Amino acid sequence: MTVKKIGVILFIVAFLLFFIGFLINGFKKDATPSTTTAKAEKTNEFEKEAEKHAHYVQDGDKDPFNSIKDEEGDLSVDKLNLSFTYLKNVSYKRTAATLIDTSKNYLLFNNYTDVLSFYSKKDGEKHVIDNFTNQAVISPDEDFILYSKNALNEETFYYLDTTTYQVSQFGKYQDPNGDRIKVLDMKYKDGLVYYLLQNATTNTTSVHYIALPSYQDQYSKVTRDSVLNVNADKLFTFNNNIYIFNKDSKKLEQIIPNNTSTPVMEVASESIKEMKSVDYYDDNRWAFSLVNDQDQSVILTPQGKITDFKGVMSAKWYDKNYLLVNDNLSLYLYNVKTGKKSVVKTDISYVFSNLTTFTIQTNDGEFLQLKKN
Repeated sequence: MTVKKIGVILFIVAFLLFFIGFLINGFKKDATPSTTTAKAEKTNEFEKEAEKHAHYVQDGDKDPFNSIKDEEGDLSVDKLNLSFTYLKNVSYKRTAATLIDTSKNYLLFNNYTDVLSFYSKKDGEKHVIDNFTNQAVISPDEDFILYSKNALNEETFYYLDTTTYQVSQFGKYQDPNGDRIKVLDMKYKDGLVYYLLQNATTNTTSVHYIALPSYQDQYSKVTRDSVLNVNADKLFTFNNNIYIFNKDSKKLEQIIPNNTSTPVMEVASESIKEMKSVDYYDDNRWAFSLVNDQDQSVILTPQGKITDFKGVMSAKWYDKNYLLVNDNLSLYLYNVKTGKKSVVKTDISYVFSNLTTFTIQTNDGEFLQLKKN
């Protein structure tokens, strides 16, 4: 056989092998997805599952507002009668505005760029106060909105007059050693601002005071310059008095300027890892929500210890028989006599109570007010 014939035969064999391989590979592609396609499908499945859990709403199927389409009306929860109203023109678009305080006529907001603003029910308008702000609070009489700005080793204080909308600076605190400081919380009582200060260098906290200009003569310099060194995270206002929970003594203490704090009651039954909220009317009506050293969510009341909730963020008395509990961003009414918990609203961001009114910010950016009937 000549070399030429051998070459032709080899060419034909090679061509046939290539053709057969092509058919087999094509069949496999049709029968089995490629590695890339399989990975993409698994990724999509994972994303769908993650998305489902990201939008998980605790007890969402029990939300009474699922079947309510009206913007205002009445609602019954565990035989309690409530009226509800969705507030119009309050929502902020694409600013992540957070509700930080409420009063009868005002809603106070801070957005993700620290712009402070408020909504007035009197004129139905939103008003920007200032930017780069730190803490803020509405005075109980609604005469002022007080706020502060932080600049490393200095905190400056301002107030807005709600009658004139005029903003004025009225004082500052500067660390004598030049340490970095920041106000963690702020409350107001009778012309005096109480603020909880943290020293970043020593990691200690202390309560300080500053008076509005028109109240300067009412408080002596000794009172205004007094300092209460205490291990605390927040200030609380009950019955127009200011309190702290002292983590060292494990006691709720009333703050009196130019004086030592006055112990009100001790939480001795639990080893506290984190105090979530405190509510106090008197020795017969109080509530502490906390995480203990075993990472359990616990609510303590005069009626006993409540462990029916898994992620309590706050607990406040609704009336003498019910607690209003924010558990994992779902709001419940809890009957302390029967131990029954009933859903009020799910998928919430924040809830503020003001006597008989509860203002709720939902995760959808809506604002809902509930009132006792």
